[in-house]
Amino acid sequence: MNREFKFRAWHKTNKSMLNLNSLTPLAIDEKIQAAGGGVFIPRTESLIIMQFTGLLDKNGKEIYEGDILKVTDYPTNADSGIVDVRYSNAMFIPYGNVLAGQSIGNYPTEFREVIGNIYENPDLLK
Repeated sequence: MNREFKFRAWHKTNKSMLNLNSLTPLAIDEKIQAAGGGVFIPRTESLIIMQFTGLLDKNGKEIYEGDILKVTDYPTNADSGIVDVRYSNAMFIPYGNVLAGQSIGNYPTEFREVIGNIYENPDLLK
């Protein structure tokens, strides 16, 4: 099985999302320094790293830890609710009032849609 490993990071100080896949560690440090007005903040303290789940939503968008998904029930197509994706017990699981305890990969692609993430859109979970 080929699995693609990708990462992104939320920069806590600058409140911005960084794509880590196209950056070398040195480039990441330089980008952080530039965004922080020249003040160096170590990666481990300023970034929250999120892993790609290996899954796509119904629009072909990659699903990462921390993403907020709108899920739909199948086969009825009725709205099921809003969940955020977390890593637990060696799988990516939806956290919310639906799909509790099962892997997000068990839910068909056409019934999941990324609508934001927990850092840029926390109000979607209220």
